[in-house]
Amino acid sequence: MIPVELPPKPDPNSGEPRPPAAPLAPGKRGPRPRWRRKMVPHPPANESPPLEWWYYNARGLLWGAAAVLALAIGVLTLRDWSKGRDVLTWANSWLVWLLIGGLALLMTLSARGEKFSAGADWFMHGEDFIKTYELVSIVGERRWNGTHLELTDQHGHHKEIDLRGLQLNPALWDLVYNGILHSVANGARVNDIAIEELQLHEIVEMRDRPPGP
Repeated sequence: MIPVELPPKPDPNSGEPRPPAAPLAPGKRGPRPRWRRKMVPHPPANESPPLEWWYYNARGLLWGAAAVLALAIGVLTLRDWSKGRDVLTWANSWLVWLLIGGLALLMTLSARGEKFSAGADWFMHGEDFIKTYELVSIVGERRWNGTHLELTDQHGHHKEIDLRGLQLNPALWDLVYNGILHSVANGARVNDIAIEELQLHEIVEMRDRPPGP
């Protein structure tokens, strides 16, 4: 293993210096929601305070439901068009509308439980806690709804998370990503999908390069 120059770990209390901007996948982001103690996950008592957080507010839920409806309508319209039917044939079925509405409601209700927070060296999703600078495994997996990360730290904490969810608040993602960089430099296992999605090629190459003569 060779030394790799990385951005410093922020101070646990002040959060300074903040990490540089981490790479982001395409997608919609919004402003950080206001502080609400009941909505922001809090770490164990001996850990540093939250520096960044994210949770879905009413506006975000409405936008999410609208996006699901728009996607479903677009898919059904395209299907009818490809089969030579009138593009709104599907709209005559009350069962289809019921299914679309149910899908939007289901996804909206599931999003209500999405709560994230991050400190200088930790991340929480709901009640799940993980030390971001002490990761031993970073595994990426591509699924129908996007890329998911499986993070495991040296204390046995394990978390599986949607990468897009992690990036809804870019400042929170910056904190988590800096911890991932340090963990990879320190020897954390990382698979090819995670390397590609998180743009870790250079740091993995530098870490694994045999020492020179």
